[in-house]
Amino acid sequence: MLVEKSFDTGEVVLNYAEGPDNGSPMLLIHGFPRWWKDFKPIIPEISKSNQIYAIDLRGHGKSGRANSYTFSDYKQDIIQFLEKKVKQPAILFGHSLGGWISLMIASTHPSLVKALIIGDSPLNIIERQSMEDYTVARVSDWRKANEDTSKPTDDSTIRLKKIDLKVFDPWRNIGTDLSAFENLLSGYNLETILKSIAEVDCPVLLIQGNTNTVSDSDAEYAKSVLSELHHVYLENHGHYLGLDTGDITDLRNALLPFLESIR
Repeated sequence: MLVEKSFDTGEVVLNYAEGPDNGSPMLLIHGFPRWWKDFKPIIPEISKSNQIYAIDLRGHGKSGRANSYTFSDYKQDIIQFLEKKVKQPAILFGHSLGGWISLMIASTHPSLVKALIIGDSPLNIIERQSMEDYTVARVSDWRKANEDTSKPTDDSTIRLKKIDLKVFDPWRNIGTDLSAFENLLSGYNLETILKSIAEVDCPVLLIQGNTNTVSDSDAEYAKSVLSELHHVYLENHGHYLGLDTGDITDLRNALLPFLESIR
């Protein structure tokens, strides 16, 4: 049973859910533009031997609004949460954007991280135009959800209604504006990050879906740098790894052996 609480970074109040103390702390960080509830299908399994914290990033879910939404902003919020709330090395399970944030934290603040689980995060961020196209589509979804004045009943509409429209601003025009792209990704450099993580021998589980969000070449590169990397390919699931459908058998089979290995 998770209980929703709030954490004030001094800049923004973050909403998070906390489970019982059943073991090592494990922080779940959702993707863009999502919320902590994405992880609900897998939480009963992973909470048996871990204390779960699942957070809404700034501007998402029930978390407060802010003036800036870059990778660096999200990273600093999570660092504060780990330092002031969790207060011991945690397992970070980041999906998509959450994986990028987790990698950045592990590379610069290794003392806060016990292990990493990267859920289908595109490691080498080069498809700028496709990222911009995705943002345009999500803004359209947001507008449709917010133009509907009826009481929403489905989770997707409820989630979209809770997102701050400004969350999308840093992602706009990144396909044509290099400075906008660099501002969004400030602090994210795959080669530097992986080499930093390799130096501290942090255990890493990379879970790859079947949509080529994580390219085979990037997965191989990560394995060549990280001696502690475990790689699992979920051939039956796309970017959401079964979390979107509730079919989490394959995801569970990837997670549980890794979690057992780092106890």
